[in-house]
Amino acid sequence: MGGRPESPRIAALRRDLEAGDAAALQTFWREVEERGTPLIEPLPDDPTHYLVTFVWRGNEDTKNVIVLSRFPSGEKTNRQLQRLPATDLWYSGTYLAKSDERTMYTFSPNDPEMLGMPPEKWKDLSQRQADPLNRLPFVVPRDDEHVDYEPVFGPRWKLSQVVLPEALRHDYLDPRPDVPVGNVEAYRVQSVVLGNERRVWVYAPPGYLRGGEPYALLLIFDGWWSISINRTPTVLDNLIAEGAIPPVLAVFVDHPDFASRQEELPCNPRFDEFLINELLPWVHTLYDVTTDATRRAVVGFSYGGLAAGFVAFRHPDLFGNVLSQSGSFYWKPDSDTEHEWLARQVAASPTLPIRWYLEVGLYEGLLDEEPAEERAGPGILVANRHLRTILRMRDYRLQYSEFSGAHDFGYWRWTFPIALKTLLAD
Repeated sequence: MGGRPESPRIAALRRDLEAGDAAALQTFWREVEERGTPLIEPLPDDPTHYLVTFVWRGNEDTKNVIVLSRFPSGEKTNRQLQRLPATDLWYSGTYLAKSDERTMYTFSPNDPEMLGMPPEKWKDLSQRQADPLNRLPFVVPRDDEHVDYEPVFGPRWKLSQVVLPEALRHDYLDPRPDVPVGNVEAYRVQSVVLGNERRVWVYAPPGYLRGGEPYALLLIFDGWWSISINRTPTVLDNLIAEGAIPPVLAVFVDHPDFASRQEELPCNPRFDEFLINELLPWVHTLYDVTTDATRRAVVGFSYGGLAAGFVAFRHPDLFGNVLSQSGSFYWKPDSDTEHEWLARQVAASPTLPIRWYLEVGLYEGLLDEEPAEERAGPGILVANRHLRTILRMRDYRLQYSEFSGAHDFGYWRWTFPIALKTLLAD
């Protein structure tokens, strides 16, 4: 398929209007309202891909519309919608998307800042909003304690989803009527090492009793996001009930604010000291958890995935399993000139008794608004592939997976149950 793809439906609408069919536009919008947006159109000769086109119904006051999606594009103008002349239809460039993609997007109409703002700042546009014609809204639960996280999702915390026909689907994210529910306790933990306080939640599986067999342990970063967006307690209930994983106790670690998160997670020895010398002893005073490293895993996404690898690498006697979703393994200390610091440490060290699960999106590191450090380095996809190769050469136990998506919860929350089940299967 050569050249830039084009939506067949919009091309047909243009032809109908040029031929004088006055009802063509009304018919188009009626179809869109019935099917929902964006336009997802098959390719007759290629069942592995679909055409995806974002559309917006404007009015006489609409001056510009931009779509903030996680689809990569070589053309920045692909995100700036154009108007079909003499109509209220605004539409994006058409994306050639893999048939199993799942991601999120928002629109920003009539934003006066858009034309003068660099792409990496487009996520801060003041008019960001969900697509009113989309049938798959995604509302991020608001965290009043972390209002500084709001720019990550947009001012209204409402997004829309694109789900292609072959995208991963399962019911682990939803409560099942006959499945016992574990207990989640919320705490506040003070750190002398870090000089701050944070929320920590502990999930105890159904039937948990002190004084019995010590439970397996999951240490999970970005605690609020993991609980609220990934729905990890519900996922654990369902996986345990079907026997896919053993009963586990999960500790969800939060951060005082977004700035501290960005400082604590990337291979920070002081945060590591807090986890090992303050948090874990505190957990052991309250809960019966195993000290067997083979039954303990450290878990995270993005910087949290990097932190998971760092903590296990430093303490293989405490954590024998790493679950990293889109880990930011491109990271380097400010003093270094070379990226991928953790991978270099792994390559230069003896093989440790750690089992790794790495997953990464095929579009990571390809988007204009990715962090400047990532764009200057190898990017998340390439860095994960490099680490994968090093781990294999060093004979680590490794499960590696790539998904058709980018750096967002659109896929992480769906792949997480599969990753956990794979990592803890035996």
